[in-house]
Amino acid sequence: MNDIGANRWIDAAQLAEHCEDARLRSWLLTPGLMTERIRAACGERFRFRLRSQTVAAEGLEREIEFRHGHELWLLARTRVPRVMLDAEPWLLELDAKPLGGTLAAHAGVRRAPPDFSLASPDDPLARHALAIAALAPQCLWQRRTRFVINDHAMILIEVFLPAIGREEPL
Repeated sequence: MNDIGANRWIDAAQLAEHCEDARLRSWLLTPGLMTERIRAACGERFRFRLRSQTVAAEGLEREIEFRHGHELWLLARTRVPRVMLDAEPWLLELDAKPLGGTLAAHAGVRRAPPDFSLASPDDPLARHALAIAALAPQCLWQRRTRFVINDHAMILIEVFLPAIGREEPL
């Protein structure tokens, strides 16, 4: 059983010690754009959807999902603080486009190394992902990445569902 506990984040070097599933670990450690890897794995069954995008006084919160057909593979939530939106208003124009490709095309974006956590079924984002996927309560791996533009940072948290990378539905 994994002992890292809820909300304890570990780096990539520690991941093999805590995540025994090599298939899942390869997805967690994806170095490039997750959109492109999922698109390639899914082929014609690739589905991307913007679930929500909210702009408030605190900033922007955006939630997207990637599916293989009808099966949820990944749920991601991005939080962009107001100070970053004020400095980088083009971030408000993401609409239904994947974040990774947009950031990759923008000069000056730095991506910090990700960290990882095994979220309990009680974790709000994991619970939300499980409900969307209609799955029983279980722990789910998350990857957290900071993107920095001109000294301002946004956070992307991706929740990896058990089906990710499997060609056949569970």
